[in-house]
Amino acid sequence: MSFGETEMLGSKILIVDDEPVNVMLLEQMLAEEGYTSVHTTTDPRDVVPLHDENHFDLILLDIRMPHLTGIEVMEALADRVKQNFVPILVLTAQTDDATRVEALTAGANDFLTKPFKQWEVLLRINNMLKSRLFYKGQRIRADEFEQKVRERTQEVR
Repeated sequence: MSFGETEMLGSKILIVDDEPVNVMLLEQMLAEEGYTSVHTTTDPRDVVPLHDENHFDLILLDIRMPHLTGIEVMEALADRVKQNFVPILVLTAQTDDATRVEALTAGANDFLTKPFKQWEVLLRINNMLKSRLFYKGQRIRADEFEQKVRERTQEVR
């Protein structure tokens, strides 16, 4: 197993769906694939505090839920996910264009249509996490470079 694969399987993933059976299905798929840091909730009101505490690498988010819709959750997370490039994969039974446009406008990066196909779930998650890990690596390199510039500037002074 390569370092990238190990890091990917340790990525923090949040599953948000008001249907416990969907949560269990996704959780099982991810566990079988080797993911080790999967968090879940059936209450969309928990998402913002959970994200603030855990800083997720990927959020799987249902659209139609009680209390808050997936769209409302994305709006509440907007600054957090844009600033840190946290991808959101929308889970929906809705296939109409209006729902897709609304979700993409609110911050979704991709869609999965219910019922899920395991191969598709895993490939989309894998692709989104590759992008997230690349972003995190670039961010670390930029921070290290900035630190070196500060040190050299201090030496010159």
